[in-house]
Amino acid sequence: MDQPKNTEGNFPSYRDLLTEAGRHIASRKWLLMRRTLLMVWPGLVAVVAWYILEILARSGNGEVTPEFALFAPTLISVFIIVGILFGAPYYTIMSGIFKIEKTVWIDSFFDGRNLDSKTSWRIARRLFWKYVFFELQILFRYYGILVLVLCAVFVAAGAGGWLDAKYDFKSISPQVIGGMIVAATIALYAWVYYLRTRLRYADFLFLDRVSSSGVRYADLFREMEELNQVRKREAFIKALVANVGSDTLKGITRILARDIAIGMGQLGAGGKVAGAVIGTYAQELSRQAIDLGNIAARYLMYRVARKIVYGSEQEINEYLYRLGNDKLMS
Repeated sequence: MDQPKNTEGNFPSYRDLLTEAGRHIASRKWLLMRRTLLMVWPGLVAVVAWYILEILARSGNGEVTPEFALFAPTLISVFIIVGILFGAPYYTIMSGIFKIEKTVWIDSFFDGRNLDSKTSWRIARRLFWKYVFFELQILFRYYGILVLVLCAVFVAAGAGGWLDAKYDFKSISPQVIGGMIVAATIALYAWVYYLRTRLRYADFLFLDRVSSSGVRYADLFREMEELNQVRKREAFIKALVANVGSDTLKGITRILARDIAIGMGQLGAGGKVAGAVIGTYAQELSRQAIDLGNIAARYLMYRVARKIVYGSEQEINEYLYRLGNDKLMS
C-alpha cells in the first residue's frame, strides 16, 4: 500500500479522509478479524453456553422446567461472577492493547516501517501500562472538572427531589428535576465530543514521545495544543465529523448485527445460538474496523499539522520499534 501524496500543508478533504480510512481497513481486514476474535472469545463462549443451557432447560412445550428454575439463580450468579472477575478485565485489557496496536499500525506505515502482526502486538503489549498512565493523565486533566460538575448536578437534582418529597415544595416539580438530568446528559455528550476532538492528536504524540523513562506529559499536552492551533477551525470540524460519523456507523452496524441475530433466531435453537454468536462478533468487528479508519483519518491531519509547525510530517521514535524486539525483556 502506497503512502498518500504530500499535501504541501493543505488539510485533506473529506474524500481523502474516507479513502485513507478505507485503504487501511481493507489492508488489515484479516488481522482485524483475528484480533477481534481474540478479544471477544470469552463472551462468545458465554453466549453459546447460556443458550445451550436455556435449550436444555426447556421442556417439550417450551416451558422452563422446575429443576432448571430451581438452579437458575445459582447459574446466573456464576455467570455474573465469572464475567466480573475474568470476562470484563480480559476484554478491557485486550481492547486497550488492540487500541494501541491499531495506532502503531498507522504510525509505522507512515514511518515506513513494515511490521508483522507479532511485532506490532508485542509493541502494543509492552506499551500497555505506560498508555494506561497516559489515559489517566487525560482523565484528570480534561475530564475531571466535567465529572465533578455532573456529580454536582445529579446531587442537586436528588436533593431537590428529596426536599420536595419531605417538605412538599411547590416550586420543585418532577419536570424541573427531569429537565436538569436531561440537560446534564446533553451537556455530557456535547462536552465528550468536544474533548475527543480536542484530543485528536494525543495518541500519535504519545507514540512519538514515549521512551524508556516514560512520557513528559506537560510537554506532550503543550505540543498537542500547539498542533491544535494549525488550521484550528477546519481541523476541528473535520475531526468532529470523523468522530460523529464513526459513532453513527457503529450505531448502524449495532442495529444490523442485532437484526441478524433476531433473524437467525427464527431458524430454531441452532439458529438462535448461531445468530447470537455471529451478531456479537460482527458488532465488535465492525466497531474495531471503524476505529481503525478513524485513526487513519486523524493521522492524515496530524501529518499536515506537523508539516506546518515543524516542517516535517513524521518523527520516528526508535524506542517504539525497539520494543518489537522479541529478545527485549518486557
